[in-house]
Amino acid sequence: MTESLSEIKKVLRSAYWIQKRLDDTLDRLYAMRVRIESAGGVRYDRVSVSGGDERNPLEDAVDALIDYEREVKKQSEQWTAALRLVNDIILGVSDERLRVLLTYRYWNFWHWEKIACEMNYSWKQVHRLHVQALIEAKKVYDGIKMTHNDTLICDKV
Repeated sequence: MTESLSEIKKVLRSAYWIQKRLDDTLDRLYAMRVRIESAGGVRYDRVSVSGGDERNPLEDAVDALIDYEREVKKQSEQWTAALRLVNDIILGVSDERLRVLLTYRYWNFWHWEKIACEMNYSWKQVHRLHVQALIEAKKVYDGIKMTHNDTLICDKV
């Protein structure tokens, strides 16, 4: 794979990696909610020591929950933007075979073996087509970059 195609591969893979981070954050959010639901109530008979407020573990957990929810929202927006970009790139490829291959790999996140089986090609032929698909996708992406003055989401991944 040539060095010039590494950028387009990074862009096309970005939705996958953002999705993985989002899944991890959602798992942590779920665990935090379970922890909060199983936590005891607030005790109102506590006395402040040295004039400072005494923190309750439940309050700390709720604060962390709010932080996780903000992170989920941010990552969801990044994931949506990355998916939109990947979709635009794939739909911009004119050759149907190459478009299908890119869809299987970067939209459905399929492994090479499944793609080869589904397309009825050898593993080696799928990789040859993949290089052609990346070349075409890079042309589309370069055109998209020319029309967008702002930074694309995938540049931040």
